[in-house]
Amino acid sequence: MARSAISQFFWPPVIDGDYLDAARKRCLLVVSIAVAIIGSLSGWRNFDTSMATYPIQTIIAIVVPLVFLVCPFLIARTPRVRGIAWFFLAFSYIGIVVVAIIAGGMFSRSALFLLPWAVMATLFLGWKEGVGAAVIVFCTYLALYFMRGMIAPSVYAMSIDALSHWLVVGLSMTLVMLITGAAIFQREMEHAAIKLCEARTEAESANRAKSDFLAMMSHEIRTPMNGVLGMAEMLEDTELTNQQRLYAKTITSSGASLMTIINDILDLSKIEAGHISLTNKPFALHSFIEQISMLFKLRANQQQLDLFIELDQNLPDHISGDAGRIRQILINLIGNALKFTEKGHIKLKVSGAVMAGDVELSFIVEDTGIGVPEDKLDDIFRKFEQAEGTTTRRFDGAGLGLAISRQLAHAMGGDITAQSVCGEGCTFTFKVTLPVAAAIPSAPVRARDTSVVITHREDGSPSGTELKTSRIRVLIAEDNDVNRLVIKSMIDAAKYDICFAVNGVKALAAYKAAAFDIVLMDVSMPEMDGHETACAIRNFERETEARRTPIVCVTAHAFEDQREKTLAAGMDDYLSKPIRREQLTAMLTKWTTASRKARDVA
Repeated sequence: MARSAISQFFWPPVIDGDYLDAARKRCLLVVSIAVAIIGSLSGWRNFDTSMATYPIQTIIAIVVPLVFLVCPFLIARTPRVRGIAWFFLAFSYIGIVVVAIIAGGMFSRSALFLLPWAVMATLFLGWKEGVGAAVIVFCTYLALYFMRGMIAPSVYAMSIDALSHWLVVGLSMTLVMLITGAAIFQREMEHAAIKLCEARTEAESANRAKSDFLAMMSHEIRTPMNGVLGMAEMLEDTELTNQQRLYAKTITSSGASLMTIINDILDLSKIEAGHISLTNKPFALHSFIEQISMLFKLRANQQQLDLFIELDQNLPDHISGDAGRIRQILINLIGNALKFTEKGHIKLKVSGAVMAGDVELSFIVEDTGIGVPEDKLDDIFRKFEQAEGTTTRRFDGAGLGLAISRQLAHAMGGDITAQSVCGEGCTFTFKVTLPVAAAIPSAPVRARDTSVVITHREDGSPSGTELKTSRIRVLIAEDNDVNRLVIKSMIDAAKYDICFAVNGVKALAAYKAAAFDIVLMDVSMPEMDGHETACAIRNFERETEARRTPIVCVTAHAFEDQREKTLAAGMDDYLSKPIRREQLTAMLTKWTTASRKARDVA
């Protein structure tokens, strides 16, 4: 215990990972002790020869260095190393200047110690203070030079040999102190660099663990929520009393709100970790805006609000960019406007200008809602913030949408700004520059020579009945019983024939045995996962020269890299759980239309 205390006294420990502070303390402690010992020994060595001639200078030379022994005790008692460093520098400067004036001005050996004094100021306090100390030393030397006529002439009587001797001694002592201080500081900085690398490695490992955890939790949360929301939505279509219907709607709306918060948290974690991925693919701007309009039209009508869309027809229709992320930003902005607008209208205005192959797009969302005070406009873009703390009780949401939208805009090289008049509404402007793209090629759909109807079976095996109807045939690879029940309940039995496969192996076998208009593929399945199954299906199509059947990934994995992975595996689209019936119906309609046409032609 005593040994540890002594060790910490003479070698201050690193506190809270602050290696720079520890380096300054250790350097200051070593230099203080060195100055005290070397200075006093130098004074005692000249005691016999100097006491009679220069009694004041001799006493000062012995006593003054001992004062620096106070520094180690101060370092052990107070965490404020800068205050101790200022004391050391101020006291040493005064001592050096006084002795230099008494003992010969700038020609005295004491004046040499002003050089390491400036260096020590840099080590103890920082580069700014070091520059200031260098200026002070320069001014001091100028002052001593102009004061040379006022210095006692006895010092100038010193022989050249004696003066040279003391200059060599002084320079040597100066060099030793400089090397000692720099070595200590360099040693601590090397330790700090090593610890920093270790900390960075640990942080990266922790971040990977967090991402893996969030991905796992996303899947584990979305899977049961798919059952909850799916069954609640189907329950609303049954014969219920008004009270029962209210309960079912409450389950649906509450679950949807929970999923919105979960999605926002997952997105924010990816953005903050620097793992946000952006695609650069061509898309049709006009149909893209039309889809955004249709998405909010029903909600605006339910709130008795007018939704206006103004699209500059002179804008190019085909541009390249991350349509998914742009859609996410616009959904956040328009959804936010609908949330805080009780009467009036919402307007989305899309304009821009084409310059050198790029188009500078402006998406302006105006509303006639409650507005935001001018001093709160910056706050609404911060995480978990709304204009007023009380609004989190009046309006639902976690306050993440605008924060995520602005960070996504920055990632695309754009920005989002806001203007508002309290009580009159807000105007959000999202600006981004995107390259103009060529016409978007349509994906080829090859014909397949098989014509078999797949009826409702859950073992992955087809019935083998010949095609006699125009019903759409769907292969669904899903290992979860609840999810199979949800999808089966949502799909119109009068229009679709469904074949379920409980894993990838059975899904591949079913696909090889019969023809389908579309495949809905889960990702996490036993024996063979969705990615492997999709790759196997595409290989089978190439080998048999069969038509390309659309494959839609239906998964609880929410991260963008998972989306890209599914597309790279040969799937055509992505549907995230929990599944809503209108989304599933739209996805089936979208992909089966072209597939059926190609099959009929064949």
